[in-house]
Amino acid sequence: MTFEQYIKRLSEISDRLEDNSVTLDESIALFEESLKLSSQCMKILKEKKGKITEINKELAGVTGNGDEL
Repeated sequence: MTFEQYIKRLSEISDRLEDNSVTLDESIALFEESLKLSSQCMKILKEKKGKITEINKELAGVTGNGDEL
């Protein structure tokens, strides 16, 4: 799944939990799913942050002084 798909699914879960139409067992299952999805989102964001840091370091080497562009 993509980051956007994870976020969409998290939104769907949130909507279902907020409308109070699910049982306690369903709520727990949805909560568990949301934790897994959130973990995947955090993993993706961490990877992207690393990529941005890498790009910034490369740019700093190009400008020669480390100043941001």
